[in-house]
Amino acid sequence: MFIHSDIRLLWLSPISNRVEAVVGKVYVTRRSLCLLSGQGCLDDQIMDAAMEGLCIKAGKSDSCVSCHYSTEWWYNGSYCNLNFRMLVERSSTQSIVTSLNVGNHWIFMASDINSRTLLLYDPLGNEERYAQQLELHWNGFWSHHKEEFATPRWTIKSCSHGTQEDGFNCGVLVLEFAKNLLGNGGFNFSAKTEDCRRYREEIGNMLLELTDETNLLRNR
Repeated sequence: MFIHSDIRLLWLSPISNRVEAVVGKVYVTRRSLCLLSGQGCLDDQIMDAAMEGLCIKAGKSDSCVSCHYSTEWWYNGSYCNLNFRMLVERSSTQSIVTSLNVGNHWIFMASDINSRTLLLYDPLGNEERYAQQLELHWNGFWSHHKEEFATPRWTIKSCSHGTQEDGFNCGVLVLEFAKNLLGNGGFNFSAKTEDCRRYREEIGNMLLELTDETNLLRNR
């Protein structure tokens, strides 16, 4: 059974819901991988699989949290009536990285348990637009589930960076930011649309490279 190893060849194939990549526990269909071509906005599958892949390559596979859960818990504040024992234990013993979907736009968050800070990155450079709500719900999460971890209160920080030039590369730039953060590469990478084309290809090939072929064949 043929398994793709070059994202450009996969992009030439007919779009379908066939699973083409498995990274960690995240399954990615051909339809989602084709969003990396052209001007497609990235979906949850790509964001979760790529963030997982970046953490695996950095030797920090336990640091990644799914964008769906982190958006609901830490941005929308839907955490009060649920038991998050595993998440609480993981997030209180190590730093985590995740992407957040804030109304058809991707932003990035990373925690630093030593300094009690959250690093917030918005490709459009509007971090202050999201900082207050994120800080409120992040601190609320800890006050509800592990009160001693909410003191002192966590604060938000951001850094200087290039800004997104278009309306469709926010997810790509979030993943490039995460790659630089996890690899200690600094944040002076290009945010130009023309360079995002290269980032898209790199993301796709990373997902194919890291794919667990046994799980892939099992789910076809």
